[in-house]
Amino acid sequence: MRHSPSKLVRDIGAVITSIVVAILLVQTGAIQTFLNLSESMNILGSFVAGLFFTSVFTTALATVTLGSIAVANNVWLVAIIGALGAAIGDFLIFKFIKEGVAEDTNALMAHSRRWRAILHLRFFRFLLPFLGALIIASPLPDEWAL
Repeated sequence: MRHSPSKLVRDIGAVITSIVVAILLVQTGAIQTFLNLSESMNILGSFVAGLFFTSVFTTALATVTLGSIAVANNVWLVAIIGALGAAIGDFLIFKFIKEGVAEDTNALMAHSRRWRAILHLRFFRFLLPFLGALIIASPLPDEWAL
């Protein structure tokens, strides 16, 4: 599949825009306010904080929120509901970003035959998804796995 330069520019623009929006949301306190509101709704708050836990930009706020909810509630219930939210957040990130990122990476590397040949080895077909799954399962930022 051919990948047009305009899609690449659009995708890079979307990433830059999302970073700027995330920074603005953190600096204005909008995310903190939203997470504070969700704290009072224990189960929903745990789920929403879990959703926010998956991104490197919102992990710290989500951790504080989950900790605050866990102090006043059953720790195991908060952990399970938060993990469910994080799993759904991971799925959403993987679903909406992975396909576009793979196309962009292929388009950028199309000019390099050596890289293309190396990444198409049978070894990498299994290694790269395995490493991605390990990163997603770890406390490292999930964006690294994509």
